[in-house]
Amino acid sequence: LHISMSWCLLSVLTILLMAWMASSSSSSLPFTSSPSSPSFSSSTYDETLSLRLVNMSAAAFCGIPALHAWSCVYCFPGVSFLGAFNNVSEDTFGYMAYDSHEDAIVLAFRGSHGLLDWIDNLSAAPMVPWLDYKSVYVHSGFHKAYISLRPQIVSQLKTAIQK
Repeated sequence: LHISMSWCLLSVLTILLMAWMASSSSSSLPFTSSPSSPSFSSSTYDETLSLRLVNMSAAAFCGIPALHAWSCVYCFPGVSFLGAFNNVSEDTFGYMAYDSHEDAIVLAFRGSHGLLDWIDNLSAAPMVPWLDYKSVYVHSGFHKAYISLRPQIVSQLKTAIQK
């Protein structure tokens, strides 16, 4: 499965939950850059980390067998697949992985992949408050998708943190 970088950037949201961050170094990823970017802990943009996350986002389109084996074109060394979460009725899918390079658990959600998803994206879907954070707003479609997956995500995250 080949996905253009623009497709991935437009259609995939990645949430990074970190225990703590280590310094980034370059990797041989399908989307690559120079290794001269600063560490994530600084207040500046970290291109290397961003590209790692773009690749992890793109991997959400690879399917469960490739993710379980961590073998698709966007997969790279140092990451362990922890589990997948999906809601067939909402056509929502994501996965959880541990990135040993960043010492972080990453949740990656498959983004828009069908005509109806894109029509919904292009409509002026209302923004809604994010959970209990009334000053933080997200697209109502993402909010609905996340809420449908939240029990699976919380369960898997608790298990991953205990390991």
